[in-house]
Amino acid sequence: MNHITHKILSKLGFRLYKKPFLPKGVDWLWDIYRLTQHQPPSVFMDVGANQGQTALAIHAQFPSAIIHSFEPIESTFSQIKQNTSHVPQIVPVNKAVGEVSGKVQFQLYQSTSLLNRVATQEEISRGNYLEEVEMISLREYCKQMGITRVDVLKTDAQGYDVSVLNFTRCRATVYSIYFC
Repeated sequence: MNHITHKILSKLGFRLYKKPFLPKGVDWLWDIYRLTQHQPPSVFMDVGANQGQTALAIHAQFPSAIIHSFEPIESTFSQIKQNTSHVPQIVPVNKAVGEVSGKVQFQLYQSTSLLNRVATQEEISRGNYLEEVEMISLREYCKQMGITRVDVLKTDAQGYDVSVLNFTRCRATVYSIYFC
């Protein structure tokens, strides 16, 4: 880009960077890449994967990594399967993640799947737009899959993230997490 274009963009409040010079905190995947250049992450957990957007971005940055993408809602899960079917390194998992394994009710929002979440007792008693889903703890999932190391855990669990993270009290006996 020429000098005039840079000057105009600067006056409008924009800055252009070549990727290697991006400030830290702008692109989380690039930050992880910079920190792990000599040993790139090989196992990602994508909790709250929605339609697979993040899994595909992870794959673009780390093409050899295995990405376990958890999406509990059946209709959204079918979309992630379709969107990521061409990438064998992405493992879609049709389960919610929490402290313990079992069944749980999810409150569904018809306007957008981005708001679906574990239902409160009040929402369960009303019974509107609920879906029963299987929940698994990360500890249990890692045991089942033989995973002993998780390099990156990304969670977007609509207010349920603390429950997702409560596996950490058991991590030493099961696996290690390097970025969360």
